[in-house]
Amino acid sequence: TKTPTSSVPTMTISPDVATAGTVVTLQVTGFPPNTSVTFAIRGGVIFLWYTYTTATTDGNGELSVSGPLDPAVAQYPGTYTIRATAGALTATDTITIN
Repeated sequence: TKTPTSSVPTMTISPDVATAGTVVTLQVTGFPPNTSVTFAIRGGVIFLWYTYTTATTDGNGELSVSGPLDPAVAQYPGTYTIRATAGALTATDTITIN
């Protein structure tokens, strides 16, 4: 039986300003242990949430994923919101693309 977490989910994006090819790291905490988390992006020319990856939290409800900023997104400068979702739990943070 999973013990419910009393933490509020949070997400941190590093760096918070990036260009094409910059390796971006998304770190989340406060989600239930061993749970699938879906990451989606919206902003700039992306008007609807676009799901781009999923990952599973560890036994502490944390996870970290890294990868280069997609050139298809990076060609449209602006502020984007990235959302991490697991069931009814959500955490967001923003990144500025130059």
